[in-house]
Amino acid sequence: MLPRGIAGPGIHGEFTVKNKDGSYTTLVSQRGTVQSVSDSSISVKSDDGFTQSYAITSSTTIVKLPASGTGTQGRRPSPQTIKATDLKTGDSVAVSGTKSGTTVTATRIIGGTLPAGSVMADGGWATGASLPERCSS
Repeated sequence: MLPRGIAGPGIHGEFTVKNKDGSYTTLVSQRGTVQSVSDSSISVKSDDGFTQSYAITSSTTIVKLPASGTGTQGRRPSPQTIKATDLKTGDSVAVSGTKSGTTVTATRIIGGTLPAGSVMADGGWATGASLPERCSS
C-alpha cells in the first residue's frame, strides 16, 4: 500500500506483511510509465527515475481505465480487461505485485490515469487502504 504522504501519494515502494499462516510476503507497488512490455514482462519507470521490471504470469490481472468521462448514472466507465501487449511505451500505469528474492511479479497492472488520491489496497488501487485479506492485522 502506498500511503498518501506529506507531499502526496507514493510513487513506488515495498513492504513486508505477515500472512495468516505465519509466513511473510513482500508486496510492491509502483506508478510510472511503461518503458517496455511483452506478454511475459513489463518495465516501469517512476517520476524519480526508479525503474523496475515485473514478470507477467497467467495470474496477472491487466486492466485499462477509460479516459475520464461520464458513464452510466454519471459514474466513470468501468475498467476493461486487456492484454499486456495492449499497453505501449509511454503509457501511464500502476503496478502492484509481490517480490520473492530477486523476482518481482505483477499481480495487477492498471493502465491509464488513476483518480487523484488513489492508493494501493487489496492488491489494487483505491481511494482508501486496507491490508489484503490473507494478511493478519
